[in-house]
Amino acid sequence: MLDDRIYLRVNSSEKKIFREVAKKKIQDGGAVIRVIMRDYIKSYFVEEIQSVTLSAEKALCDEEWAKEKKIPLDADIEVVFKENRIEYNRSDNDSNEFVLVGFDKWDDIFENYPELLEHALEV
Repeated sequence: MLDDRIYLRVNSSEKKIFREVAKKKIQDGGAVIRVIMRDYIKSYFVEEIQSVTLSAEKALCDEEWAKEKKIPLDADIEVVFKENRIEYNRSDNDSNEFVLVGFDKWDDIFENYPELLEHALEV
């Protein structure tokens, strides 16, 4: 859901050219900017943050899925930000090594659970 506006100061001729290019490519200019913003956000998480450890309650958006996998909501989940997806790992074994329990595509997170990224920034 789109709720906040971001205003950018742009040279008027650049703005005009951008609108014309967007028209020629039959794209909404706002959609183009959203894609650019998502790529920028994704690159920050992949390159700078890389991974964080969160409680399952914050890391996993689907409580039913967590229950099916028998993951308590207070369990530690390592969230790993990769180029093509976001992985969820849990230390389930005797050697205390993290094992993959699930993953999401970036688009799914942006559309359905952007709060995950907010939680990761708070760490």
